[in-house]
Amino acid sequence: AELLSVKRHFEVILNSMAEGILEITPEGKIVYTNPKAISLINRTEDQLLSSDFIDLFLESDRQRIKDPLMEIHLASQPIAVNVNGPLTLNGKQVSLQLLPVMDEMQRSIIVILADVSEQKRMEAQLIQAQKIEAIGTLAGGIAHDFNNLLMVIQGNASLMLLDVKPAHPHHEMLRTIEKQVQSGSKLTSQLLGYARKGRYELRPIHLNQLVADTSEAFGRTRKNITIHRDLAGNLFTC
Repeated sequence: AELLSVKRHFEVILNSMAEGILEITPEGKIVYTNPKAISLINRTEDQLLSSDFIDLFLESDRQRIKDPLMEIHLASQPIAVNVNGPLTLNGKQVSLQLLPVMDEMQRSIIVILADVSEQKRMEAQLIQAQKIEAIGTLAGGIAHDFNNLLMVIQGNASLMLLDVKPAHPHHEMLRTIEKQVQSGSKLTSQLLGYARKGRYELRPIHLNQLVADTSEAFGRTRKNITIHRDLAGNLFTC
């Protein structure tokens, strides 16, 4: 009666676990599976029992399972082994832990399957966010340095204009330099804003002007882009 009670307790625990649990023979045949393992593998219990455990995985992943199994078989005492990296199982990424069970009658291996697909997706998103942040930092640094160069050009052009009369043939060219420097400075300000490194102030803004400035900035990225604006008139300033 006590053994039956313990067995029922273990069955309740195994059936409610978030991880898939399999028991396999030394030859790799499945002799037990809990409901979570059935769900992960997406096969019925009858289909899984007596089937080859390694055949559940992709051909490219099987050697990564065979090596730890061999390590367990050759060990003189029970050792738990984690398979390196996630494995693909039924379109999911799973981690694999192997726990040998040795008694007087036989040796078997408990396999613990954990679905890490969501974890890997979140890790990939984090890496992508870190890359974007790094690009933003780089863009911000470049924009600052470029802006400093523009200010040197602006200063020299302004000093030259002090000594050049409006009738001088170079006067208009110097004015053009100033205008281009101002356009470049505006572009660096936009880059700093996109990189979240710029200085901000709360002030009213006209949406049409915002659309015009933004489309102009994107238009510079590709010369073959043609931008057509259809802006509504009489918009309230927000």
